[in-house]
Amino acid sequence: MRLPFLALLSRQHREHANNKTIQLSYYDSFSVCYNQSMKESDTNCKPEHNKEYPETPKRIFRKMAGVSARATGINLAFEKFQETRNKEWPNMTTKQRLGAVAATVVSFGRLVREGVKLGKPDSERGWIDTVGDVIFAASDGLDGMIARGTGGKTAFGGFADQFFGDKVSRWVKEISMASRGRISWPHVITRIVRDLCVTYQRDKITEETGGAVSVDASPKSDPFSGKYSTVTYLFVNALLDSPLGKKIPGWARETLATVTDAHLVVTGIASVKRLKDSQRRLASKIETGKS
Repeated sequence: MRLPFLALLSRQHREHANNKTIQLSYYDSFSVCYNQSMKESDTNCKPEHNKEYPETPKRIFRKMAGVSARATGINLAFEKFQETRNKEWPNMTTKQRLGAVAATVVSFGRLVREGVKLGKPDSERGWIDTVGDVIFAASDGLDGMIARGTGGKTAFGGFADQFFGDKVSRWVKEISMASRGRISWPHVITRIVRDLCVTYQRDKITEETGGAVSVDASPKSDPFSGKYSTVTYLFVNALLDSPLGKKIPGWARETLATVTDAHLVVTGIASVKRLKDSQRRLASKIETGKS
């Protein structure tokens, strides 16, 4: 009787074990399926860090950077430096090199002077500063005279004169005046925007014509000459920033600054117009030669 009982017990044990195995295998298969589904959902929801951004914003940023560099003229800095170092400097005499260095020092000197005086308050400014402003205005063409007189005219020297000696130094001066209430900020913005627009158009026309049409060089006696208007408004700034200018009524200062702005804008438009006229004449000659 004992053997059949043991056989029955053994069979029940095997069935229980088989049922447990089936349950475990079912649980394992369910776990695998669940884990796989969770991985797939995680994969679908996981952001793609390696995804590249579209090219459109990059092109926009590159275009903005290019326009800004051309408008300020800074895009020419390295090119002009390379031209002077590799082509002009080796063929210059000692006198020409000294003249080129002196002219460049004058250009940077005007910028350094305005930078040093930028934070100087009105209470510490006097007639000595005004005399310096007058000398600064009168020496606007001094660096060019030195370069031409010594034969030391270089590509980088011309860039330094226009960018550091003229534009940036004037902008620093005007920002200083506006911060001290000598002129209002709209005048500063108008003058800087005018400079940027004129520089951009000049560089664009020069590039389009391959250098055949370059910076306008109208006679200084012309009331619409850019150089004439620049010197004029430098003297106006010297007056407005002097101890005498501080006593001028606010409405009179604003009127004088507005007239100066208008003169600058008109001369800037006239300068660009002359360049565009030269560009059209050049294109007409080319077309005539082809026909």
